[in-house]
Amino acid sequence: MKTIKVLLLFILISSNSFGQSIAWEVLNIGYGFGLSKDENGNNWDDKINGIYGTFSFGSELRMKLLDNRLSPGLQIGFSGWNRYDQDGLVTDSHQFAFSFMSLCDYNFTHVHSGFIPFAGIGLGLSRVRYDSRLGDPAGAWISHFAYSPRIGVDYKRLRLALEYKYLGNRNNYFNIRLGFVIGS
Repeated sequence: MKTIKVLLLFILISSNSFGQSIAWEVLNIGYGFGLSKDENGNNWDDKINGIYGTFSFGSELRMKLLDNRLSPGLQIGFSGWNRYDQDGLVTDSHQFAFSFMSLCDYNFTHVHSGFIPFAGIGLGLSRVRYDSRLGDPAGAWISHFAYSPRIGVDYKRLRLALEYKYLGNRNNYFNIRLGFVIGS
């Protein structure tokens, strides 16, 4: 609760101090697909009814600058998946990945009644939990450089984005996500 109060105070002070607007994508939910394969050709995907993919969750805070054209901010994300071999059998434990990124979006002009397309990139760090079958200590959290180019569209309080998540060795995927935004 204290963290939420501090974050809300930061938003209030920032928007008044800089005379700019703040947009907080409180929650975004995504579906990742096309995950990288490991060195043995095994998939790193959740197998749901024969469809490979993973779900992702996250939040981001952006400040709009230069007449709302530029939106630098911060993003936190989480995803998880199982690894399957060629026969569809689980080969090891569930994998988890957290990402912490500094990002910047360029917002194009309004296309039609509130639709605002954007393109951007995020750069940061990922923390991925591996298991002992990969040569790392069981349950080890390994850090990697992470980046995420993305395109999408804002419409009122919704934000739809397609992004490529590079989270380090064998942890890369495309993600389509929908977010709910408060602020302007």
